[in-house]
This record gives sequence, structure tokens and C-alpha cells, in this order.
Amino acid sequence: MLRLADNCFRCRGLRPDLVKHSENGYIFPVGDIKALAKYLRDLIYGHSDSFVNSDKFVDSDYGLEKRKKFGKKSFEIIQNYSYEKDVNSILKALTYIYLY
Repeated sequence: MLRLADNCFRCRGLRPDLVKHSENGYIFPVGDIKALAKYLRDLIYGHSDSFVNSDKFVDSDYGLEKRKKFGKKSFEIIQNYSYEKDVNSILKALTYIYLY
């Protein structure tokens, strides 16, 4: 199964239980292109201060290992997710609101 690192931007509806900053991906503000570029460089090269060589695209082992680590963690996190659990949690919250 393909396991990928997550990059997502902070917005309404973000699932903080699915994306944990620096554990299985990166969370950054909407429209922050510098942050996106920084995190993409980190996932490609393994650090955020690398410059892309215009005539070659070089992937570092560290970047590859980081992507694998993030992907593995994402896979672990999603194993605990199910639609039924999500719906039941919402129903419990609504019941709590109604009763209290």
C-alpha cells in the first residue's frame, strides 16, 4: 500500500487528529507559499534550506526517509479512523449538549 507524507494548510475542517505537524506531515497557514516551499524542500531534500539546482532534480536519502516515516505514521493514525467512530463521536457530543 502506498503511504505518503501529508502536507495540508490550516483551514476550517482540518482534522488535527489525522495530521500532526512534523509527525506525519506539515500544517501551514492558507496562502503561505514560503511555508509550503519550505516544507516541500524538507520532504524532498530532508532540510528546508536547500536550493533546487535548475538542471537537475536531486532527491536525498534523508528526504526519502522522512517521507517514509511520515507515511508510516499516517498509515498508523488512519488505522484508528472509521466513519462509524466519527459519527458516534458527533452523536455523543450532541447528546451531551442536549443533556447538559
